Amino acid sequence: MGKDIKAVKGAETVLAKKNKDVYSPSRYQHIALNRGLQEEEMMRPMLKKILSKQWVLYSGTPDSFIQKAVSATEEFSQPLIHLKEPIHKQEFLHEIHKYMVKEYITQILKSKSKKRRRKWKEVSQLMKHDASIINNSMKRLGSGSDWLFPAILHIADIIGEKKKRNIKECLTKLSQDYPDIRREHILAVLTLRGCWRNTRQSMADQIDGLSEGTETGSSRTLFAEIELPNTIQCL
Repeated sequence: MGKDIKAVKGAETVLAKKNKDVYSPSRYQHIALNRGLQEEEMMRPMLKKILSKQWVLYSGTPDSFIQKAVSATEEFSQPLIHLKEPIHKQEFLHEIHKYMVKEYITQILKSKSKKRRRKWKEVSQLMKHDASIINNSMKRLGSGSDWLFPAILHIADIIGEKKKRNIKECLTKLSQDYPDIRREHILAVLTLRGCWRNTRQSMADQIDGLSEGTETGSSRTLFAEIELPNTIQCL
């Protein structure tokens, strides 16, 4: 795979040099799409390790799954970010940034991991560390999608909280920053946190009440693109 990556990089670098002043947006989008698809295929197995024993073991080390994922992202993205199409470059970086955050959250919400209370506090800290790694990596590449950063942090706060009142406050912040969040997402987070069924339903009802009738006023979407199993809705 290493040789293939270098070959693609070399070809795109030559292409960029030949088109210093005029670079076809359609050609740029085609290359970006192909590279983005390759990147997704490469990152998905690493992101699926989130919350596993191996994820906990290697977190904070150069061998951590999230570190490997962002390193691969930076390597794959380098040939594109230097091309002279700033608008399309931002679109590409935004989609890659959102993909990483979205897939990370998807793995968290789908997890059926059972851990002791003390362990969840540790997991919360590891998630925040991962969120910083993702955000810092995408900033280095030039992504301006800062609005994605708090998503993982909010979920980590909920998972690490002990008091019901504080959990409600964290949920409120999450729903305010991401008004496209749905009831099944909230239930999945609270299930992971270990809340009892009645507590989950009650908190979800309160968040539904807060968001009822509100307009997002933004084309930004994150949770609306996260599909969960139908069983989550029955939690």
